[in-house]
Amino acid sequence: MLSKPVNGWTNVTLGGMVLDASYVYDIPFCWLRACIHSLKYDLPLSLYADLEVSKAYITSYFARTHIIIEDEGYRLFVIEKINFTDIARMLIDDISACLDDWAEWYAMEDSEEDHERRKRELSELLNETEAALAAYLSDKA
Repeated sequence: MLSKPVNGWTNVTLGGMVLDASYVYDIPFCWLRACIHSLKYDLPLSLYADLEVSKAYITSYFARTHIIIEDEGYRLFVIEKINFTDIARMLIDDISACLDDWAEWYAMEDSEEDHERRKRELSELLNETEAALAAYLSDKA
């Protein structure tokens, strides 16, 4: 779902759609927190991505995911068979795989101390998201 971040950009890929998301929004922290909230309270997942020229809103719940692109107008894309638990799993896997890179994602904080703090906080969020996903799935089993 998320490519390895490079120079403040990542590709968000869902259902064949690819969006180029910018560092302007702190994706790893904000999106994991949104997943935790969604899973804990059984609510639809809502994510935001700044594409710099446009904006993307991703909403997901049971059977499908919706992506709304806001630029000159609004465009809606519907992705079947990807739901909020799938997105949570993909985020956990993708951020974990490139943890150091995601810790450096937000260019405003570039000292070694900031990097280590962000890495630690991101690891904690990943663990919390993993626990929330496991609890949600076991409650629904």
